[in-house]
Amino acid sequence: MKWKILLSDIAFDEQEQEAVAKVIRSKWLSLGPVTEEFEHAICEMLGCKYAVATSSGTAALHLALLAAGVKPGCDVLVPALTFVATVNAILYCQATPIFCDITDLLEPTISPEDVRCKVSTLADKSEKTAAIMPVHYAGFPCRMAALEEALTPRVSKGSKATDRKITIIEDAAHAPGARAPDGRALGTIGAAGALSFFANKNLVTGEGGMLVTNNSDIAQTARLLRSHGITSGTWERQVKGFSDYDMTMLGFNYRPSELASAIGLVQVKKLAENNARRKTLFLLYQRLLSNIDEVQIPFTTGSDFGTPAYHIMPILLSDELTRNRVSLRLQQAGIQTSHHYRLAHQFTYYRTQLPGPPQSLPISEDYSRRQLTLPLHPLLHEEDIEWIVREITEALKQS
Repeated sequence: MKWKILLSDIAFDEQEQEAVAKVIRSKWLSLGPVTEEFEHAICEMLGCKYAVATSSGTAALHLALLAAGVKPGCDVLVPALTFVATVNAILYCQATPIFCDITDLLEPTISPEDVRCKVSTLADKSEKTAAIMPVHYAGFPCRMAALEEALTPRVSKGSKATDRKITIIEDAAHAPGARAPDGRALGTIGAAGALSFFANKNLVTGEGGMLVTNNSDIAQTARLLRSHGITSGTWERQVKGFSDYDMTMLGFNYRPSELASAIGLVQVKKLAENNARRKTLFLLYQRLLSNIDEVQIPFTTGSDFGTPAYHIMPILLSDELTRNRVSLRLQQAGIQTSHHYRLAHQFTYYRTQLPGPPQSLPISEDYSRRQLTLPLHPLLHEEDIEWIVREITEALKQS
């Protein structure tokens, strides 16, 4: 189907074309100096000490967990309202995801209260809880301060569980350039964070990701794991003029290409402007949709959400049937929509492979049934938003 309005689109121009052409002319396409420059640019943007570029956001999540010490048999707390990559990264470590509910329908990020409850319950049963992976859904920050407080197990003094550290690994795939209310860049608050540069993200390289951290040990381990666990890469050996290297751990081929990093360098310079444009369009949606009783808009409660990245435009309809009817009307008009997300704990693989009885996450389940994602990207015009809202209004009149 030929869409008249795309769900997401990419703000590319001749700058990205020239950056790629320059790499091609250099004839050095694999991990090298452009990627190193890209890493430095991300560090400067976020104010963190280390950045490790990867082949995908999923790879960055996987490396962050491993480098932070998540081992087979560990438990990792994670929201069910996320893309499967978040959960898969936990399973790659042979750890167990413990699904958590969201705060409420209008703040659909991981609930500190549910985290507190599960930490307390797990602390009484085992000492395996190693990490939590909050997801900054839609580009809006989780309640990081409350989560940090919730990660202190409520157990009696002297218990072994009291001394156990629960590490925060942030999934900031939706949130490049976003900041928490206290000014900290999302992705840099925990021990490590992961960004995604997939083709529908705010900062696009096609495929790619970035692990960010202020911890030198995590950064060093991630760099080794990124390239098979060997002590020097081909570019380093080319520059230094020697060919010997050692392999000190079992790693992966999670390296990005210089082509992707070249695009990323251009995109970093455009990110603030593009995020500002997303904010303008989000606020226009908010103003126009606020007059429709059947529509609720998450993250418009008056709470302090810092500086969001406005990655997607989620709305809630009154029920699943209404959501589907509105989605169909928009599709017939040539307007692309999506659903973020079908809940992870309801997928067949997780239901059949993970231990224990099926979990009930009532707020997440209600949210997922009613959620619809509208188009949001820097290339949209105000007239596009007005048309989309008119189509929603007409669809609701048919109920």
